[in-house]
Amino acid sequence: MSPTAQTPPGTPGPPGPGIRQVMMDAGVWLVFLAFPVFSILRTDASIPLKVLGFAGLAGFAALYLIAFIRPQPLLRRPLWVNTVLYCVGLLALVGLAVPSASYGVLATAPYFAAVWLFNHPVRVGMTGAAVVVVLFAAVGLWWAGPANLFWSAVALGASLLIIVTVRLSMAQEDRARVLREELIVAQQRESLARDVHDVLGHSLTVVTVKTELAQRLVDADPERAKAELAEVLELTRQSLAEVRSTVGGLRTPELGAQLASTRTALDAAGISAHLPTLDTAEQIPAGQRALFAWCLREAVTNLIRHAGASRCTVTLEPGRLVVHDDGRGLPGPTGTSQPGQDREGNGLRGMRERVEQAGGTLTIGPGGPAGPSRRNRSRPGTQVEVTL
Repeated sequence: MSPTAQTPPGTPGPPGPGIRQVMMDAGVWLVFLAFPVFSILRTDASIPLKVLGFAGLAGFAALYLIAFIRPQPLLRRPLWVNTVLYCVGLLALVGLAVPSASYGVLATAPYFAAVWLFNHPVRVGMTGAAVVVVLFAAVGLWWAGPANLFWSAVALGASLLIIVTVRLSMAQEDRARVLREELIVAQQRESLARDVHDVLGHSLTVVTVKTELAQRLVDADPERAKAELAEVLELTRQSLAEVRSTVGGLRTPELGAQLASTRTALDAAGISAHLPTLDTAEQIPAGQRALFAWCLREAVTNLIRHAGASRCTVTLEPGRLVVHDDGRGLPGPTGTSQPGQDREGNGLRGMRERVEQAGGTLTIGPGGPAGPSRRNRSRPGTQVEVTL
């Protein structure tokens, strides 16, 4: 009943690897809906009530999977609000099975807990799951009484214990992985600092000496001074190439660090920044973080240089990154903002290539419905959206 640790898989839009992952990780646990199904089959309820009960359970299973595939359909509402709404929908569907399944519907409690535990950081998920358990226990005791709930409580308690244990193990693995990544980055930075010091220390020393020599020879020997300056020029080119090669050792940006860098850059440019939290970045699957970091860097760089915007909003969720501004828009072939840009620069072309190589889609066009851009047609804004 558990998708990948702390990163509920799935993407908006057509079925893809994320949905397949959900079916393997979360969908397999739907087999335990057999308990309320058996309750419906054994009941003396009428055929219409049984059909209604089966329809409710089928809808419950579908919505449960959707809660992992698209954990935050209302992007402008906090994740916990989305989860509460999912739980309300799941509860309504369970209610359809109550007339025929009776106490058997209490077997759905672990599914509600799983939606909280695996779509949220541990603290929020544990709180939500605890509320679910307390509510189901209270309703069960009031409805069925202790005598009728003993064995059901044992089974549900065991399943909830397994879910919590798996979730805590995933959180521990995530923390260990983050520590390993931070250690690797620290080692890379130390190596980079040494390399840059060695490259630039030597090159700048030589450049200084040759420049001083050329300065002394300008009047006494102009030809030799020109030769020295030519060597200085060649040396600076070589040094630049060496620095680029050295920096190339850190080609993969870290999404959390890029979010922090983005906030710093936008603040320095006087642009109001509305960015996801670092917890949101941690919920992105590891295989998507580097690409989103690259795309976020390029999109925000273009925004600062060309958009003339006063506001930037970044939306981040598994399989989706959106950067929206309220600026003048990207110039199209006729000088207006168009979804398909004929005048994309090297940066945007490079970003599109990265996204396509990852099997995703990059969409660049006028800003969405949010913000002042829709109220001012002369400043349509720009929206860069990456979906995987």
